[in-house]
This record gives sequence, structure tokens and C-alpha cells, in this order.
Amino acid sequence: MFHYSKQMTLMYIPFIIEIFNKAFNSGKLSQESCLNFIKNETWLGVKEVPNLNIENHFFELIVPAINYYFLERNLYLLYPNYYPHFVLTIDSLTLKLEGIIKLLCKIFEIETKETNDNNIVQDKSLNKLLDNEKLIEKMGQNNIFFLKYLLIDNCGLNIRNEAAHSLLALNEYNYVNATLLLVALLRLCKYNWIVILIEFTRVISFANFKYLEKYIIK
Repeated sequence: MFHYSKQMTLMYIPFIIEIFNKAFNSGKLSQESCLNFIKNETWLGVKEVPNLNIENHFFELIVPAINYYFLERNLYLLYPNYYPHFVLTIDSLTLKLEGIIKLLCKIFEIETKETNDNNIVQDKSLNKLLDNEKLIEKMGQNNIFFLKYLLIDNCGLNIRNEAAHSLLALNEYNYVNATLLLVALLRLCKYNWIVILIEFTRVISFANFKYLEKYIIK
């Protein structure tokens, strides 16, 4: 993870931010286009998982975080001296990503509960879920590695754990971290139901971020 973190810092994060900045400046990425894409073109906009009787309300739950993300970005464009902060976006998206991962586990019939030493049933930690071999098989090693880097690994950004325990510093509630969480959201929700239920075993590299070019730049 140490070397992956260095690569992300030196190579991939600047590349991602450049793509998002170009998309903002060209008008191809906006609050409306982002939300419309998620609602109408991805599985996250579907109220119920087909054939599994699982309710899905995550689109409604992520709307405030995405609205705030674009609000802060637009304010910065209007007022260059304005210092944007993304507290609401980062705190909210971090928790919603964990919930979406758990929903995908249910879809893939991966157990999300466990019994502890005191014989009490509890939710499995995000660490254990991302270590699950079946989830790794379904989502691909590269995707899992990125999620670990972003959310839970001490050698990575560890945003989930830092935010959950109020350890995330004010300067870490920044545009870059908020954008990476949005990238993770797009990676988790981009597939339609046919792809999720039948074709999700395809391994799609996280390194090239081709979906960003497809859905934002072109």
C-alpha cells in the first residue's frame, strides 16, 4: 500500500483532478449532469434490486452531498478568494460509500453480519468486507485496493476511519479528497443491473480511469 499511495499522490491524483477541472471549466460536468447520470444511467437510481426484494434509497441519500460538492466548487469559481470546504460532502459520502458496499455484498450474497466472542450478532467491519474473496472476485482487485487506500488503510488516506472518529483535520476536508470520494461513488454505481448481476466479474483497472474520459470529457 505504501508504494500505491506514492503512485496515487504523484501520478493518478493530479491526473484525476486535471480531468475534473477540465470538465468543470468546459461545462460538461455539473450538479445536474452528475445527478441525472447517477439516477437515470446507473443501478443506484433504481428503488428496488430486481428479483432480490432489496430496497435501495441511496440515490436520495447521496443527493445532499453531491449538491454541496458542486455548490462549494461553484463558489470558488465565482469568488477566487473564497476557500471552499467540503465537510458535509466528505462526512456524508464516506458513510454512504460504506453502505453501498454493504448493499453490493447483499446483492452478491456475501454475509455482512458476524457473531462475536460474546455470541452477539454484529455488522462486519468494512475492512473484513473488503477482504472478502468473493467481493474481490466480483469487483476486481484494483477496485478493492483503491477503496482500501481511500477509506481504511493507514498507509492511504484512511478517510472513513479518520472521519468516523473525528480525527480528520480541517485542511483534509478539501477538494481533492471530496473528488476522490466522488470517483469512488461513480465506480460503485456506474453499472446497470445486467452488468451487476451477470457481468460484474470483469476486472476493470482503476489506474486508467477511462470511465471518467467516457462520461465526463467526451
